[in-house]
Amino acid sequence: MFLHYMGAEETFACTMRLLSQGNGFMLQSEVAVYASAHTILALLKKHKKKVYNHLKARCGTNDDEKLAEVFNNWAAWIFKYLPF
Repeated sequence: MFLHYMGAEETFACTMRLLSQGNGFMLQSEVAVYASAHTILALLKKHKKKVYNHLKARCGTNDDEKLAEVFNNWAAWIFKYLPF
């Protein structure tokens, strides 16, 4: 996406900044992706019970492991409908 708007050097600099230690903008490990998916599910379960129940019905399971798999690629949802 960066290359669509800026040159290679600026793209590299932005990417390195996003991936630098401690800022948390990009998930870089399997454990981080797993934790993120389970955190989203736990927040839904606690604060948006209707959405959580709808998700269970749509997925056809009560197993939180399987429900969390829905959120494994949540970051990609941001880019799915961009016009390029």
